[in-house]
Amino acid sequence: MSLLERWRDERFHRNLAKIDEQCLHEQIRIDARKESDEKWQAVVAKNKAELADNKAVIEQLRAQIAELQKK
Repeated sequence: MSLLERWRDERFHRNLAKIDEQCLHEQIRIDARKESDEKWQAVVAKNKAELADNKAVIEQLRAQIAELQKK
């Protein structure tokens, strides 16, 4: 193998390793973003459930106040 062939081979493998590393970093970013989105979706769902519960309690209180005002 000539010196030029070895240089080309080494250069090729260096570039390949660089591309692999970039792909790995991008996949890590994608996975982190996906995990973050899932966590936020869980928080939003929990807050919506709590809001619905609060609305139900408010409606019960309004009904009780209306009953008291009738008396």
